[in-house]
Amino acid sequence: CAWPAPDNTRLTALDDPRSSVEHHVARPLRQVLRLARLLVDRGTPDALLVLVGSTAADPGRHNYRAPLYTLAKSLVPVVCRILAVELGATGRRCVAVVFDVVGAGMNERMSPMARLAHEDRAPSGRIPSAEDAADQLAWVIDNRSFLLSGATVTLNGGALP
Repeated sequence: CAWPAPDNTRLTALDDPRSSVEHHVARPLRQVLRLARLLVDRGTPDALLVLVGSTAADPGRHNYRAPLYTLAKSLVPVVCRILAVELGATGRRCVAVVFDVVGAGMNERMSPMARLAHEDRAPSGRIPSAEDAADQLAWVIDNRSFLLSGATVTLNGGALP
């Protein structure tokens, strides 16, 4: 679930709330729903939709300085549970995987101080790479159990908020 880059505008200061919510929340949610529909229409029995979220929506993270991004990311576990029910009727599954900071994508531009702060929050002292995250996604995908459908698997390495 790739969302638009975080926008640090406070909700109460949005110049055009309708457009901002459309861009940061509604459009990405519609993309997820189209993927789910594609899975229903063309997916094989027991197909799996994996939604990737982040801890951005968890209390204590970012001090809600990216409110629309936070709001959008908070949808991932909820939409996963809803889609698990809907997809389950067709024999398909949905799982949400939530990471903390991954050293790729928008986080590649992290300052050395921000990187150090995130490393200090993790008991391992490490930020996972894109390859680490991909390995964990493969691990989730390899689990064929119907019991996993609707679950949110948080892979944050015990990172503190």
